[in-house]
Amino acid sequence: WKDWCIVNDIKALFDSTIEMFDLSNNRNNMDLFLGSLMRIL
Repeated sequence: WKDWCIVNDIKALFDSTIEMFDLSNNRNNMDLFLGSLMRIL
C-alpha cells in the first residue's frame, strides 16, 4: 500500500513541523523535518 506510506510520511511531516515550531531552537527537529520532506520528494 504505497499510498498509505505517503499518508504516513505526510502525517510525520506535519507532526515534525508542529514540534519544530514548539521547539524552534531544537536543531534535531529541523533535521527530522527536512528528512521527512526529502523522503516525500
